Amino acid sequence: MPVQSVPVRDVSVHYRLLQQYLFLLKKYPILTKSITSGILSALGNLLSQVLEARKRAKNGVPANEIDKVGATRYAIYGLFITGPVSHYFYQLMELWIPTTDPLCIVKRLLLDRLIFAPGFLLLFYFVMNILEVGLLRMSPISTTGPCNTV
Repeated sequence: MPVQSVPVRDVSVHYRLLQQYLFLLKKYPILTKSITSGILSALGNLLSQVLEARKRAKNGVPANEIDKVGATRYAIYGLFITGPVSHYFYQLMELWIPTTDPLCIVKRLLLDRLIFAPGFLLLFYFVMNILEVGLLRMSPISTTGPCNTV
């Protein structure tokens, strides 16, 4: 008795995930970019902590524990600031400097690096300072010590 075979899909899991992500980007652009930014910001912070711990261990220096509260701050910043602000800035840049402009790449680069980046960096430090102080007050960790600003 012949067995009915199931057709094998040529589409890989990675391709399907990418297609789903691109669909969500079109349907919910700000929400998708915000969630992506929050996740990537937290993962970037965690990765830097792990790499720093490995470097310290290699040099024989005791490594600090992973700072989950710090990763949470980065996730909050990415979710509520980086995602939406970047979305709207680059959307406005498309209007201000169209691709038909012969020097559009140079103009966009200068606008991004000379105007947007410095302001965004100031915003980063301002918000991180607020989150650090606010999350320290809510944290069960001791808030007394010579380096504490609370």
